[in-house]
Order: sequence, then structure tokens, then C-alpha cells
Amino acid sequence: DKKENKTANSKPHYLLIRCVLPEAGGRYAIGAMLHVVCKQASWRAVVQPGTSYLSSNDPRVHLGLGDTAAIQHVDVVWTDGITERFSVEDVDRQITLSKGQVLKPNAIWGLPTNRQCNWTKH
Repeated sequence: DKKENKTANSKPHYLLIRCVLPEAGGRYAIGAMLHVVCKQASWRAVVQPGTSYLSSNDPRVHLGLGDTAAIQHVDVVWTDGITERFSVEDVDRQITLSKGQVLKPNAIWGLPTNRQCNWTKH
């Protein structure tokens, strides 16, 4: 009974990510690839507002995190192939990731520097 009550009363966590290109006037980075990493799991997504003929969706990436209450980082491969890593402090909110607003260069983490990275391997 206690386990059922805990599950019924706890809200699942989420993260809403807006990726923008400052050099393009703050427009959405359509086509950018994201890799969201936490200790227990990871998620991959693409900024892709149009997924079908004559349709449009919210260009923000909405991730349902379930019980995950903390994110370690978000890697973004921008449309020009540049990869950046962003730290994320809190969940259950919207964040905006802007190209070029990272504190440290990619080489520190050994991230891929082109768009031909293999998104199926961890």
C-alpha cells in the first residue's frame, strides 16, 4: 500500500529544451541533435518541428524523465556539426541552449566534432 501511495502522489519529472542559434537572430536550431545524460539513463532527440506532410509541432524538445530528478549534462550537435556540452542544474522547467554559450571547449570531453557521429552507440 505504501508503494502505491508513493507512486500515486509523486509527479514524474520533465525537461523542456529550446535550442537556438544566436547568429541567426535567435531562431530555433532545427536539425540539431541532443543527447541528455543522467546517472541512470540517457535520451536522444532531434529538434524537428515538422514530422509529416503539412504538419507542424512544437520546436522545443520535451523529455519525460520519469523518476529522474537530476541531469548530468546535455550534448548538442548543432546543424553545422559543432558539438557543445551544457550543464543542467534543475529539471521540471524549460531551458534554452544557445550555440556558443558553453563555458569550456569540446576538446576537454573528447566529443565528436562533426555531424557524422554514431548516435546508436553509448
